[in-house]
Amino acid sequence: TAALLFGGCGLYLATFGYTRWGMFGTVSTTRLGGAAVVLVLLPLAPHLPALIALGALAVTVVLVNVVEYLRVRNQAT
Repeated sequence: TAALLFGGCGLYLATFGYTRWGMFGTVSTTRLGGAAVVLVLLPLAPHLPALIALGALAVTVVLVNVVEYLRVRNQAT
């Protein structure tokens, strides 16, 4: 189950980065970086308690979104 959760999240982040490239011609480094972090955490997930693994995944996704928000906000000003 941990492999499905982390693998699915990594696939989502990578697909979002690919979609942005296809639509706008730019690479979403934050999403692709987040996907890389999730894939690095993937082999560790089965050896961690479920709540710790889920927390690490949630923190990763939230950080990706915060970094993207700050980038967009700084570009607008």
